[in-house]
Amino acid sequence: MIRQKARHANQESVRKVIQQATKSTTVSVYNVNEEVLVKIKHNNNRVTKKHSVVHGIIIKRNLKRSKYKVQYQMSESSVPEMVFSS
Repeated sequence: MIRQKARHANQESVRKVIQQATKSTTVSVYNVNEEVLVKIKHNNNRVTKKHSVVHGIIIKRNLKRSKYKVQYQMSESSVPEMVFSS
């Protein structure tokens, strides 16, 4: 009996924490074929971690998980790449 009450109280507190976290972190909603900026990390060296910002186009989206499949191109001569971002 006591363990059941403790478990129920714990589940309730976890639910409240998750609810607060989802309210405080709002995610931008983009449409398919919309142009966005993508931040890409380069890990060529341990000491310096460089970032690049490039234009990308949203190909696919999953609103339930806040994930987007974005197609971008690093330079005009490179092959288009895809990345999932949140």
